[in-house]
Amino acid sequence: MEGTILNRPSKDDTYLLQSVDNALSIVDLLCESDGLGLADIASRLSLGRSSTYRLLYTLQRHQIIRKDAGARYHLGCRLIAMGQISLSNDELVRAVHPYLERVARETGETTHLCVPQGTRHITFVDKVTGSATIHMGSAVGVTMDAHVTSAGKVFLAWSAPETIDEYLETGRLEQVTPKAITSPDEFRKELGRIREQGWAQSDEECEIGLTTYACPLNVDGVMLGAVTIAGPSERMRANRERYLSALSAAARDAIASQA
Repeated sequence: MEGTILNRPSKDDTYLLQSVDNALSIVDLLCESDGLGLADIASRLSLGRSSTYRLLYTLQRHQIIRKDAGARYHLGCRLIAMGQISLSNDELVRAVHPYLERVARETGETTHLCVPQGTRHITFVDKVTGSATIHMGSAVGVTMDAHVTSAGKVFLAWSAPETIDEYLETGRLEQVTPKAITSPDEFRKELGRIREQGWAQSDEECEIGLTTYACPLNVDGVMLGAVTIAGPSERMRANRERYLSALSAAARDAIASQA
């Protein structure tokens, strides 16, 4: 899943409808840079302000995007419904869901399937809520910074060296909580440990009191996603070995089902 602007077909593509292509480029731009104004959108896509305004107005009428009080544009609520429909029919989600259910049943904790969103973020695309009285209040469709999540660390750990370099050199490692890693050197060491042990953890790095573990879904060298388990830190630490055993077994079985 790429996080860059859609690659446009060549101008002589017989079937290209330029207005639709431009509208989709706006949606894709707002996926990466939420809260842009008319001038910024027109400039970044090399479009005229008048044409851009008409495209934005049309997208807004269909609730694909929305405009706030400050005349900044954001993705709209209709995309949530569209995403839910898409995810319900997604082959990876359907294939992995039974294994998320199995881990949630065995541990009582909440489990997720995550996929990369570009190179800097991860998105939750499926969730099974555990039976434990206190569980993670996450939601399908939520996107988070990769460096503070166990799933994001998994994706980066098995990324190409140039991808890791780009991540660390082009953006700041935001300290979401006091426990988040903000040093590029320390983060590289963390990725090395993850590759060696085969799993990642986020120990209160995205939310105080929350710990998560993640295992990769790597099929023939292709990183399809990551399965995670999440819960209150004290309970997660006390059961780490048992939880990781259940999660890694589920990841292996899910990979085998895709081979």
